[in-house]
Amino acid sequence: MSGTFEALYYPERLHLVNPAGDIGLVTLWSPLRSAKKRLAAISPELLDPDHSRVAVISNLYGDGMYAMLCNLLFNPQVRHLIAIGQDLGLPTCSELEAFLEHGLEDTVMLGTPVKRIQGTGRVFPAIPEFDERRLRSRLSFSYLGKLSSESLPSELIRQLHELPSDPGDFMPERLRVDLVAAGSD
Repeated sequence: MSGTFEALYYPERLHLVNPAGDIGLVTLWSPLRSAKKRLAAISPELLDPDHSRVAVISNLYGDGMYAMLCNLLFNPQVRHLIAIGQDLGLPTCSELEAFLEHGLEDTVMLGTPVKRIQGTGRVFPAIPEFDERRLRSRLSFSYLGKLSSESLPSELIRQLHELPSDPGDFMPERLRVDLVAAGSD
């Protein structure tokens, strides 16, 4: 693994574990404190900067998906996202899956060009620097369920062992994408 995680956006919402790690844990709408407590109970190594593959843990309170993806473009060493926690019946996981499978399409919202995740209502600003193809070609995603799920410990440990850790010979450069609200000028 090469590179170290540097948050461009919302660093106060991120919990760094191993800045050289290649996995991001998304706790959805579960409080970060609850997720960290559950992770420590599953395996203390998950939160150990010297042994964990987890680079960063964060929830997605608010509308943080676009900022998360921009942070991932700036940190190409993170190649896997694993979601755990409460989804509150919201389509976040299915939107991430649709983004990775189908990508973005051009559309207009309130007279302003935007990008929409195909098959969803999720829109992003139409920023040329936002390299969706890079994310889609390098990023994997899975949702393992609620923190209270009985299968979470075994599924999480299995994924951490089975996900490929070698990024290959090519590590893209960091890509900085400025945050602007979808539909703003």
